Amino acid sequence: MVASQYYLSMLFLKYAPKPPLSEFVELFWYYEGYTQPHAKERIMPDGSMQVVINLREDELRIYDTDRPELFEKLSGSIFAGPRSRYEVIDTASQASLIGIHFRPGGVSRFFKPPTSELLDQNLSLECLWGSSGADIRGRILEGATPRERFLTFER
Repeated sequence: MVASQYYLSMLFLKYAPKPPLSEFVELFWYYEGYTQPHAKERIMPDGSMQVVINLREDELRIYDTDRPELFEKLSGSIFAGPRSRYEVIDTASQASLIGIHFRPGGVSRFFKPPTSELLDQNLSLECLWGSSGADIRGRILEGATPRERFLTFER
């Protein structure tokens, strides 16, 4: 593992994959115990693309930026495309996550749609990877430790 830090009882870990995966994936990340005094949080656009898996519940919620009482309920395993605008997330459902942060251009090796079609999109992994995308969350949850979960993700 590359680094670990604790923020007020929050565990944050990073794991650098081995070659040849490291050519496409910058890092795997994991956090546990993320709690905030606020219910919603803005995620600013940075052009990155990630896979995000909720380890607590099989759901993620993204709120409408104009009408914050409305939200889109997604599966607990998603691909988050590059952003041209901020997103609003539910902090309570984000308490335990694992993810993949792709290198620029690295995502094309794993997803069929061109990057231009992924702009501002959150898509279930099942939509992109079929049954293996639907199963990945369960396989990762079988790992008893963050390291085991990283290694499952890496495979």
